[in-house]
Amino acid sequence: MTKYEKNKKRSRLTPPLANIICCLIDRSASTIDMGGAPIFEMKNQIDILRENSSKSNVDIRFTLASFNDNIEYLMINKSLIREPTPERDKFIEMLRPKGRSKLYESILRCLQLLEKQRQDYIKNLPSSVSKLDPEVVTSLIILTDNIDIQIDEELKDKVQYTLKKSFNRGLRFKIIIANSYTKNIEEALNLKSSHIIQTECNYSSIRNTLKKLNSIIKNIDNEYTYI
Repeated sequence: MTKYEKNKKRSRLTPPLANIICCLIDRSASTIDMGGAPIFEMKNQIDILRENSSKSNVDIRFTLASFNDNIEYLMINKSLIREPTPERDKFIEMLRPKGRSKLYESILRCLQLLEKQRQDYIKNLPSSVSKLDPEVVTSLIILTDNIDIQIDEELKDKVQYTLKKSFNRGLRFKIIIANSYTKNIEEALNLKSSHIIQTECNYSSIRNTLKKLNSIIKNIDNEYTYI
């Protein structure tokens, strides 16, 4: 039994020491039909996640990233127990739709960032804690309309390889796709249907889906058997 299989068994009985979460939001011009739902709902969900973190005594480290031609970060590895949520005008500035989409490159960079954050978190634990081999979970949640201007075989293979390594380390993963073209990314990255949440690309559908973000984070299973 691998370390991650042991952690999966253990996590059913006890909460992890920490959950390192990255939410990656598509803000390319093609998401204009979302009507600003990510702007209005993400701050609410982060505030709820902070309350849950305090109640459960799980150290939640949160990164909020958005992408079009570039990837930007409003929050990077912020401890939700200790640090406040940015004001709503910061969300408006960061999540306003514009530009084109580099979905696969952005996924790759977030996967790399999560792994570095996980390693740094474990490295900085007191020796008295680290010797107990505590569980440190990573989670990646993506919201996108599944359009990418630059996908090529080399990039696709790199994302697929990095994602597989992340799954083998216990990554929790969901991608919310706001249109009907599910198969694009599902087939490109060999994803399972359980990794995908399908919704419509309009304000009410996106906002209602994002209202479930805390449940999504709480309930998604680790994909240790990813091949």
